[in-house]
Amino acid sequence: MPLVNLCLIFLNTTNMSDSTHLNSLYDKLFASVENLFKTEELIKADKVEIDSLVDFLSQNETEIGKFKNATLELQILLDKYDFTNEDISIFMNSIRKKVESLHPLRSKLVKMGEEAKLLSVFPDRYNSKKSIETCRTLFQVCRERLRFDELDKVSQVVETNTQKLIEIRKLIERDNDNLRQINNAIDANKMVLEKFKAYYTELQQFVSEFPHSGQDDYAVVTKRISAAKSLMALYIKADKEVFSIKDFCDRHNKGMIVANYQTTIQAMFTSMKHSDVNWIEVRLNDIAKQVNAVHKAFDAEHHELDALMKILKAKKTDLWKEDNESLLTTVSGLLNNDTRKSNFDINHLKNSYSHAKSKRLSDIANTKKTYPWLESRKRYKIFHDRIISKYIESIEYHTIVEKLKKDKLWRTILLFIPILGWIILFNMEEVSL
Repeated sequence: MPLVNLCLIFLNTTNMSDSTHLNSLYDKLFASVENLFKTEELIKADKVEIDSLVDFLSQNETEIGKFKNATLELQILLDKYDFTNEDISIFMNSIRKKVESLHPLRSKLVKMGEEAKLLSVFPDRYNSKKSIETCRTLFQVCRERLRFDELDKVSQVVETNTQKLIEIRKLIERDNDNLRQINNAIDANKMVLEKFKAYYTELQQFVSEFPHSGQDDYAVVTKRISAAKSLMALYIKADKEVFSIKDFCDRHNKGMIVANYQTTIQAMFTSMKHSDVNWIEVRLNDIAKQVNAVHKAFDAEHHELDALMKILKAKKTDLWKEDNESLLTTVSGLLNNDTRKSNFDINHLKNSYSHAKSKRLSDIANTKKTYPWLESRKRYKIFHDRIISKYIESIEYHTIVEKLKKDKLWRTILLFIPILGWIILFNMEEVSL
């Protein structure tokens, strides 16, 4: 039965004689009814608040359950709270705010987990595995021990660690881009690099240890590729130059230069390391210079032969005719062929020329010494001078000297025969050349 009806029945059965007293009771009763009504309304409002909180907690049960210690904190707060307090709505709002504050952290933890998963597929660089393990520990701490009063601090730590994971991933991705560029550069120059066996093996070993702390690996690799290409160009040039003298006779250090070249390229293609590049370059450059010197020496040799032939062709009286002709035949034969591929000694030829020249002078000097009258007697001096001014053979010279000797003998004898001898001497023919 409604509370108001009960009050009316009570009034109808009460003695109305004491109106003041009744009025007082009525006021009290009415006030009680009003308070009861208000209480009933408050209970209804609180019930709505509680139901709303229950719904809110039910909706966030999964999220809340991920944080064990935080869940326990909420449970303790709810268990200890006196729901008869008038500030129930304030309490409910504080509970909502605590629960709602878990959402941003949860999102940050999810983001951190995603970044850790992305990073986990990469090799362990820049302490990536340690950073991932730190994040796992942090995640576990949040699940097990997170308190609401630590939430802001923990949230910042999660953000910091997430950013660190991102930075490490970007570094590794940058490294991977560099490694792709390195491998592309090596592949593009593989034909050249493979020719240098030890050098290429060393380069591959360097790349396998990528990345190197404090180094620009791409710059190192491209520099080594550039060195290999430069060396190959130098080798091609040197090879052409050495080939140009391969068929030359072994003069002017040619054989040693070719042997040195063969030793150098053997080392270059089989055992050369990066540290050997400089001395290989120096050696190839020196060989190129030495080859050039060989060419110049052979050219100079040819010029000397040509100059000697011109002297011999002039048929001067420096040499006896037979010596001049012999040397001229030899020199002409050499010049009619490739002198660089002919086996001879220019110094020997020059010495032969000098010796032949000395021989003629010696022959004439000895003849004058043997027959001093060739110089003292005007008749014979003039004749002898005419003889040695002509291009003749030594045997011809000596034959004429013998004639002069006989001529002198007869003239001497005839001088001692009176009249007849003088007549014969006067009509005697001169020795002819």
